[in-house]
Amino acid sequence: MHAAIKSMLCVQGSSYGTTAATTDYGVSMGAFLLSIISIAIAIVAVGVSYYLGVRNTRASERSAAAAEESRRIAERQLSTAMRAHEAALQPYVWVDLRPRDDGQMLVLVIGNAGPTVATDVHVTFIPPLEDIVPEGGRERATQVSERLSRGLRSIAPGRTFMWNLGVAVDFFSSEDRDPVAEVTAMITAKGPAGQLDPVEYVIALEDLRHQASRAVGVALLEQPLKQIADALKQHPGAGTA
Repeated sequence: MHAAIKSMLCVQGSSYGTTAATTDYGVSMGAFLLSIISIAIAIVAVGVSYYLGVRNTRASERSAAAAEESRRIAERQLSTAMRAHEAALQPYVWVDLRPRDDGQMLVLVIGNAGPTVATDVHVTFIPPLEDIVPEGGRERATQVSERLSRGLRSIAPGRTFMWNLGVAVDFFSSEDRDPVAEVTAMITAKGPAGQLDPVEYVIALEDLRHQASRAVGVALLEQPLKQIADALKQHPGAGTA
C-alpha cells in the first residue's frame, strides 16, 4: 500500500511539474509577444511622428514663405503709396505752342498744373524757337529762348506765362522757309522735394492747322461795329443832328 501511495505521489508530482513548465513557457511566450507588439507600436509611433513632423515642417516652411511674400507685397504697396503721395504733392510744369483764342497769333504758354510751387524752371526746344518762327518774329523768339534758358524763378500753382511768337498763319505759309512740322520741348524744374524728373515731349505744329478760333476781348465788337459802319454808309445823314 505504501508503494501504491508513493507511486501516486510521484505521478502527481510529475504532472504538476509538467503543468508548471507549460505555464512558464506560456508566460514567456506572452511576454515575448508583448515585447514584439510593443516594439511594433513603438516603430509605428516613430514613423507617424516622423511623417507628422515632416508635414509640420513643410507646413511651417510654406507658412514662412507665405509670410515673407506677404511682407514683400506690403513693402511694395507701401512704397507705391508713398511715391504716389509724393507725386501728388509735386508741381507739374507744362509747355505748349498754340494759337491764341482769337486765332490770330501763335503763342508759347508755360504753366504749372500741380498743387505746389515749381522753381528754377528751364525750357528748351529742338529745333530752337528762332528756327521755328517766321523771319519777322525771330528777334522776339530769341529773347524768349534766352529768358527760358536762364530759367523762371518760380511758377505758382495754376499760374501761366504767355509770349506771342507771331501771326499764326505765317507759321504755315512763310515764303522764306519751309514750315516746321514739330518741335521737341524739354522741361526741368524743382519742387518741394527737390529736382523733378525731366519732361520731354513733341508738339506737332502741323496739328494746329485749320483749327477753329473764337473772338475774345475787342474782337467781340468787330462784327457789330462793322454792321454800324455799313448802316452809316447807307444813310449818310443818320449820324448828323
